[in-house]
This record gives sequence, C-alpha cells and structure tokens, in this order.
Amino acid sequence: MTLYGDITLVLQVINLGLLAVGTVCALIRMSSYRPELKETPPVTILKPLKGCDPGLKANLKSFLSQDYPSYNVVFCVESSKDCAAAIADELIDGKRAYGVCRPSTALNPKVANLDAAWKSAADVVVISDSNVSVNNSYLKTIMSYLQPNVGLVTSAVECFGGEGLGGKLEESFWNTFYFRWTYLAAAVGKPIVIGKSLLFRQSVANAFGGYSAMGKFIGEDYQFKAEIQKLGIDIVLTNKPVRQYVGMKTLKQYWVRNHRWHVLQKNYEPLSFGLMPFQYPFVFGLIGGSWQFLLTTVGIWAFFDWIISLPTSAPFRPQYWLVAQLLAPFVWLDALLRNTVNWRGNKLDVRKPATGGSADQMC
Repeated sequence: MTLYGDITLVLQVINLGLLAVGTVCALIRMSSYRPELKETPPVTILKPLKGCDPGLKANLKSFLSQDYPSYNVVFCVESSKDCAAAIADELIDGKRAYGVCRPSTALNPKVANLDAAWKSAADVVVISDSNVSVNNSYLKTIMSYLQPNVGLVTSAVECFGGEGLGGKLEESFWNTFYFRWTYLAAAVGKPIVIGKSLLFRQSVANAFGGYSAMGKFIGEDYQFKAEIQKLGIDIVLTNKPVRQYVGMKTLKQYWVRNHRWHVLQKNYEPLSFGLMPFQYPFVFGLIGGSWQFLLTTVGIWAFFDWIISLPTSAPFRPQYWLVAQLLAPFVWLDALLRNTVNWRGNKLDVRKPATGGSADQMC
C-alpha cells in the first residue's frame, strides 16, 4: 500500500469512527433519563417574533399549556404592522401571555427584539424561537437540568413537518448532520449552544451584562456560551431535543438558512468549520480516488444517518438526503467566501460587532 493509501485508510477509520460514535452518543443520550426536578421557581418564557412562520399560532399555543406551577410567556414583536403581532394579540390574555414591543437599537435583531422584555422577566428565563413547538412537559424537563452548578441549559433541534424541496432538505440535514454533532460535542465536554431553546438565570448572566450585552454580536448564542464558560460554570444539553416546525420552504430558503449557520460557524468556531467538509460523505469519498471507495463511503454514511434519524418524527428520505449531502460542500464554499448573512430580511456582516441604527418603535 502506498503512503497516500495509508493516509487515506487512517482518515477513513477516524472519520467513520466519529460517525459511529456520534450516532451512538445521540441514541444513548436521547434514551437517558433526565435529572429529578427539585425546585419550580417562576419562569419567564420570551418569544421573539418577526413575520409569520408556518404553523406560528400552533407553535406559540404549545407554550401556553405547560404543566408547571408558575410561568408566563412574553411575545416580543417589533412592530404592530408585523403579521405576527395579530397572532400574538389573539393569544395575549394578561394572565399567562403578555405582549411587548419597543425594540432597542442593538445590532442583533433578535436581541433588540427581546430587550424591552427583560425588566419584567423573572430571574429564570427561557428564550425560545417562534418556530419551536413543545409538549406540556417542556418546562419541567428543561428546569430539571438547572442545578446550582449549571449556568445555561440548551437542547438539540429536531426538525419536522417539512414541505417543499427546501423543507425536506432541512429535515434531512438537521436530523442527521447537526443532530449527531450536537450530541457528540456535548459528550466530549464541548457543548454547542443553539438559540432555539436557552434556559438561564438573569442573576448569573448579569455578571457579564446579561443577555442584552449580546446585542452587538450577530451570533448571540455563540457569544453567550463563551461568556458563561468564562464564569467557570456548566453548560448542559438536555436529553431530548426541541422540535422545530419547518413547513413549506423553497430551495433558496434552505440555502440561505444553511449558509447563515455556516458563516457563523466560520467566524465563531473556525476549527470546526475547517474540519466540516470531512464529515460530508461525497467530499470524503473522493479522497479515496476510486468509485468503489466513494460508493462505500456514501453507503456507510447513509446507513448511520438512517439510524440516527429513527428517534425523530421525520422519516429518513434517501432522495432528499442525497441532495442535501451533494449541496453541503457548495454551501460550505459559499460561506468560506462571504461574511454577510440574511436574517429575516436583514443583511448583516458578522465581522462588525457594533450598535446598529434606529429600530421601529411602533407599538
């Protein structure tokens, strides 16, 4: 065997080993029991809203029937003209659900959207995106992880309900690639913090200026993780993922979202971004220099991705999996060459942490 062949074999063993270990880590973690819930302090759930995502009303309603003694939900909409404001108005009852607007001028649109809600929030805060749907045990589940030594609780993301080419591709890629690496990273003590579901105490976050201090960073969840780690306290990943309703998406919408995640990864986690292509089966399969190696690699990858998707509610669809994997290297290259992202109509440069301009104050 040549030196090139020896190196290829070593890389294949390492890569396929990570593939198998990551799959096992995810399956074991998802089947494990959560800690015992010992305390039930009041909780404020903050929901940043902009635009009408597919299934928005159903997603928001799922947070209003939690089996938890003391909590409220605050819908944050930056403008009364936003279509999400009308949906929020239907759900606001002044007892469990409230509405807040008056965004700040922070560069990060999500942090700006939430800024006005902090004054009335409880010490224990949950930030959950508008496209997340939960069961009535969600709060009890994540609260059981908030032990004295824990500064932040986050969750992996399971996509479901995808329609159209973009929706099916998003289900396929998130429920395999992202799923595996989220659980594997947590298993080796390098948790990935995903803004879909964040639980923390304001009294802890105040040590670095609170969540509002993340307003000058486009990747607020990456920066929030870094600040919590500086305090020397734990970041915990829950055993069960949160569910994100995907709905109808075009190929362009899928590309934009995936590109945004890759650009943020490049700027906040450059090493993992650089190694990412080795976990794309068609890229790694070409290293072997033969069709046999390529087909074997793709086949093994497809098998493990089928296995890891079994606990999710979205079935493994080989045709969409193949398209998603073929597109992945090109999304990565696009992210390598650009530093701007599109967030709900806002074009943002991730290299420019600074305060932004005026925000819509109409509410």
